[in-house]
Amino acid sequence: MKIFILKRLLRGGQKRILLIVELFFSFIAFFFILTFIIGEIDNTKYPLGFDYKNLYKVDIDVTAQTDDMDVVMENFRNIMRYVRAYPGTQNFGRCQSSFFFMKEGYMNPSKPLKSKDIAVPSNLVNQILASDEVAEVLNLKLLEGRWFSVEDNASKNRPVVLTQNLKERMFGSENALGEIVDYCGQQCIVVGVCNDIKHKGDYTQPELTIFIRNVDVEDLPYETWMCMSGSFCGQNLLLKCNADLPASFEEDLTRKVAVNFPGYNIKLTSMEKIRQKYIRSTWAPLVAIFLVISALFLNVLFGLFGVLWYNISQRTSEIGLRMAVGASKGQVYRQFVHEMMLLTTVGIVPGIIAAVQFPFLGLFQMESRVYVFAMIAAALIIYALVAICVILPSFRATKIQPAHALHEE
Repeated sequence: MKIFILKRLLRGGQKRILLIVELFFSFIAFFFILTFIIGEIDNTKYPLGFDYKNLYKVDIDVTAQTDDMDVVMENFRNIMRYVRAYPGTQNFGRCQSSFFFMKEGYMNPSKPLKSKDIAVPSNLVNQILASDEVAEVLNLKLLEGRWFSVEDNASKNRPVVLTQNLKERMFGSENALGEIVDYCGQQCIVVGVCNDIKHKGDYTQPELTIFIRNVDVEDLPYETWMCMSGSFCGQNLLLKCNADLPASFEEDLTRKVAVNFPGYNIKLTSMEKIRQKYIRSTWAPLVAIFLVISALFLNVLFGLFGVLWYNISQRTSEIGLRMAVGASKGQVYRQFVHEMMLLTTVGIVPGIIAAVQFPFLGLFQMESRVYVFAMIAAALIIYALVAICVILPSFRATKIQPAHALHEE
């Protein structure tokens, strides 16, 4: 029966063939955007791994006319001490990396990270050069060992802390504390393992991250250079404050620094605001594309509406005959709904076959279930909208009077 209906539908000419092609591309478009939307939502199951609340990014701007970099650096250190001493501030840390909540930024070692027989490709490693205060400022949780401290000033090897996922990648279930990691030829010692972090924001996956000690201490046994391949990187000054500080403290602290350090200005940016901007920049284009695709799909729905309306007009006598021999209005209604659902299926099935190739090819680097959910969601959206579209024409078919239809025939 269904094969007979399908043949009848396909005999509808070029217009129905065109609708099938449009349904195919509509499914692919919905699948494409829903893959990204579901993928972003799926990544929220991983904890962020660091605390952004009551945290501020501090930028220091030099307006003084001087070429003496020693003086500039000394003033930077004095400003940081002054900011740290401001009432209500808890700690002040600094790290060199791509900035937090910046998807397009990255900072990797220029060479693979090695330990024993294991080498982790450099493009998979997120590196952060951190001061001794960063763990407290970001509220990182130490799972093994400790964070950097003054006791590392006497270490022969540069200390590093690995996130749990990087530790497992390099050492598996073995103890990593005290092991040596080759960082671009520099022998570093693992002093701690901390929780995984999503440096680039809520809608990303935890990165394999190595924290490398970077402090202003003279006569260290090890060097503190940086081996970097990256973009959008820089010195990030992070200020942790008490929760009860009034909003006016930003303006007050900025003014006091300008008065006490002529030629230098600071700018405080709340990490919560940076995160909100990141969330908007993530969702705004996805929602916009989804709306555009939905608007384009309306054209397909109007085409289906027209096909069904014309189909009913041409089959008045058939409908009348069916109802004359005892078919109920519900049966007539379901007939036309089934026909449109079958036509929609003819368009969607090739789309599903094409979509199944995405996880095998790994085109978007997402987990397989994301593609599956996107396929199901895209198909359900199209079926639901088509069902809504056929309600009025199908309802019109049930209003045809058998006697009138047979009289016209």
